[in-house]
Amino acid sequence: LMKRGILIFAYSHPFYGMYAANLAASIKFTCPDIPITLLHDYKAIGHFNAIHRSLFNEFKEIPKDCFYTNGIFQPYKAKLYAYELSPYDETLFIDADVIMFPLGRNLNNIFEELKDVDFTIQNRSNYDASTDIKPDMWADLQEIKKEYSVTDGQFYYISSEFIYFKKTEQNEKLFKDAISIFDNFRITYKRFGGGIPDELPLSIAMLL
Repeated sequence: LMKRGILIFAYSHPFYGMYAANLAASIKFTCPDIPITLLHDYKAIGHFNAIHRSLFNEFKEIPKDCFYTNGIFQPYKAKLYAYELSPYDETLFIDADVIMFPLGRNLNNIFEELKDVDFTIQNRSNYDASTDIKPDMWADLQEIKKEYSVTDGQFYYISSEFIYFKKTEQNEKLFKDAISIFDNFRITYKRFGGGIPDELPLSIAMLL
């Protein structure tokens, strides 16, 4: 394992490979020494030339099993394998369709700010599961509580464009639980891009 690094996914279409290259270039502008790993399915990097490739420190193909549940293609499931596929002790996962502006936050500084944190993720809002509120999100909180036998705790309405995590036993379990929930989904949900949004099983795993 390497100490700290950036993880980016790009798959399904060359556009995502080019998005990832733009993101990597914007990161290298202010943090030239930070390692970046691109997880891909070859289709996404089909338009890469030597300059695009030079922006990344490592290329890793995403195993095909990461995209399927019961034989059905689920494109967003792959992101739940970020923990398993990351080569870093401390990982900052950023969605490919993001740009880091040079006058914004330096990613090395973000790593320093998070050095005492094991896990954090972009979050829209959070809800007390012991109340009867029904937030507007991917699924009904009351159904989640019923199906997963939850009576209290915090439900986080997360957004997975930005995830920071360390290699820990707790985080390994969190991501494995999210994959298990994804593969055995028991609740009604809002479809996203024709499939299950990756944030929902991860939110449920965080609640549990």
